[in-house]
Amino acid sequence: MKVMKGKGSGKTGASWLSQQGSRAQEEHSAKEEDIETIDEQNEDRKSQGGAEEGHGILEGISSLHSWIKSQTMIRPNKIVKKKPEDNYDDEDDDDVVISLTAKDPQASKGIVRFDFTHGEYLPIKLSEWMIDHMEIESRIIHRESEEGKEQLQKGHEVKELDIENVDIPKPPKSAKKGSANKKGKGRGKNDDTEGEEEEEESEDSKKKKKKAQKRKDSVGSEGSDGGDTKLTNQFSFVERATQTMNNALKHTEMQTAPPPRANFSETVNQWIIYDSYVSYEAAKEAAEEKEQKKEMKEVKPIRRRLLETTKENGNNEINKKMVRAAKILERMVNQNTFDDIAQDFKFYEDNADEFKDNEGTLLPLWKFEYEKAKNLEITSLCWNPTYNDLFVAAYGSYNFYSQAEPGVVCVFSLKNPSFPEYLCHAPCGVMSIDVHPAHPHMIVAGLYDGNIAVYNLQKNKGTPCYMSEAQNGKHKDVVWQVKWANDNLDGYLNFYSISGDGRVTNWTLVKTALWFNDILVINFSKTLQNLGEESVPGILRDSGRTIAFKPDDESTFLVGTDEGLVYLCTTQYSSRYLNTFAAHNTPVYNIKWNTFIPNIFITCAAEWIVKIWHKGSTKPLFMFDLKSQVGDIAWAPYSSTVFAAVTLDGRVHIYDLYINKYNPICVQAVVPKKRARLNHISFNQSHPIIIVGDSRGFVQSLKLSPNLRKQSEEVKSALRHKDLKKAGEMEIKKLEQLLSQVRVPERDSDIEEE
Repeated sequence: MKVMKGKGSGKTGASWLSQQGSRAQEEHSAKEEDIETIDEQNEDRKSQGGAEEGHGILEGISSLHSWIKSQTMIRPNKIVKKKPEDNYDDEDDDDVVISLTAKDPQASKGIVRFDFTHGEYLPIKLSEWMIDHMEIESRIIHRESEEGKEQLQKGHEVKELDIENVDIPKPPKSAKKGSANKKGKGRGKNDDTEGEEEEEESEDSKKKKKKAQKRKDSVGSEGSDGGDTKLTNQFSFVERATQTMNNALKHTEMQTAPPPRANFSETVNQWIIYDSYVSYEAAKEAAEEKEQKKEMKEVKPIRRRLLETTKENGNNEINKKMVRAAKILERMVNQNTFDDIAQDFKFYEDNADEFKDNEGTLLPLWKFEYEKAKNLEITSLCWNPTYNDLFVAAYGSYNFYSQAEPGVVCVFSLKNPSFPEYLCHAPCGVMSIDVHPAHPHMIVAGLYDGNIAVYNLQKNKGTPCYMSEAQNGKHKDVVWQVKWANDNLDGYLNFYSISGDGRVTNWTLVKTALWFNDILVINFSKTLQNLGEESVPGILRDSGRTIAFKPDDESTFLVGTDEGLVYLCTTQYSSRYLNTFAAHNTPVYNIKWNTFIPNIFITCAAEWIVKIWHKGSTKPLFMFDLKSQVGDIAWAPYSSTVFAAVTLDGRVHIYDLYINKYNPICVQAVVPKKRARLNHISFNQSHPIIIVGDSRGFVQSLKLSPNLRKQSEEVKSALRHKDLKKAGEMEIKKLEQLLSQVRVPERDSDIEEE
């Protein structure tokens, strides 16, 4: 809307308004006189016949419209602001523009709200303002409700009263009476017309009353007097039933041609039957030959195409055969080269053990290495559970300040110590490995950068077939250990990993994807006295170093941490630990369960002491001081009381608790102390040999002398008869006798009782 201000007007605003007001009054008085004359003319026309009455009504309506138009308010187009004549400026004659907008001028601006994610007040950019121009309350009430019934009843009573007391409207009187002579002329005619109109109106009111009485609700019958008035439907609703059209059933008939028939009669003899069979077989063979010729004609072009495309495949097959033949020749050459070592492995026994009191020695056998990984260390060792001559070695580095070279996983065989059978490359150092117990071709590796790599030796021999990423659960620290688990309920392969970020994660191989699930987060449980806090379990996490699953219960496992604590946990829930062992004061390197009595386990850490524990006691059963930092430990598979450990001074320590509970039965240096240190050790499940890995990347195989693998006569007789169950029972009895001499905990844990 725009309002304009006048320019250069000689009159003031007040004088102009007074003139306009007087002019409007004069026009109004003149129009009133015209209306009086029109009324007088209408009265004269009413006195005339019925033919002229319609014409007079039309003229009256037209005059009324003209009068209404003349009564519209006349507003000035320009409004001049009153100012004294002395202070008149040309700048005041500018146009004043007033615009209408949708914005609310009274709306507050600069509104802010506190954002908890950013921790500060942020302005609100979008704001909506709504003004209700019209608001109508709803008048729809359910007719069966109490309020609806009351309103229906009141409305019915009011309508009956209105019908009975109908006021007949009277014609409007004229605005100004005329002279007495004009009124007297048509007085008689007007009286007659008024009487007729009153009779017609009375008849109309009676008809309306009857119709109102007859109009009843649809619930009641048409002839009944009772019932409520029918309410009009407020919605487009059809009170009519509908039915869909069902397709008519059509009958179809089928007719087949009758089989051919023929009458045949002949005298039948044995030779006639024979001749008919021979002719039938000859015709059958001829038909088959024709079909074969047709197939050969069709197959020839297809064979040509296949032969063209399979030339490369044939070359690949030839290459595979050549590789296999070359491997056989290589093994034959190695067997001739290392014939002395092979003979010692199979037949040699140290006769000096007969003159020693329960002490034994280790005989060095083959030495394995990979030339391209000379600068890397042996970070993990694992025997193949299916093939006793194969073992896997992981190459990485414990020097975290220099991790330039990529890692590698080598699968060695005792039949070929010169070169690994399989090579699996990794983008960084490999820190842990494990071989699947049921699928010997599946190898899982934990890497230095926190990733997990799964190798399938049958398909992709050199590259991983599964690899974790930052998007699917990659660890934030070194993966210190990985362990295969039994297949889940869906039949998928799965394994566990523990890392320095405090996570114990379950990984599942699903087709081409690698799914993960964190089953445990290790919280920091020690007190920090320097910071003045009692504990910070919700802020800090303890670094996990090793994991070991119970042999007879796959849902129970032990976790070793950097703080020297060992936790007994379960996969069923992770809210609390089943038990806590204050095992060591340094990072726990390895935990091993006893294969004969699963409640016994052994631990080692970055210190000199090795401890043997019972699951139900927080105090160790045995403690052994090896006088050097321990690298790894392992239980022997052939005896329940024999275990071995390696130290950083290059020595191998072997203990037999049944023979001597305090001192080892063998301590032998394998590598020079100043040149290398031993990192890992592992027992072979079938042969009396062990393998040890050092910091120079070499794997040394050693054979146990007879005193180191002594067995009782009962166990030997059971093994001769291939009664493994009885042999196992005898080994359990031997360890139980030993534990009875030591202080065994009186009460077991709650989980063991359950």
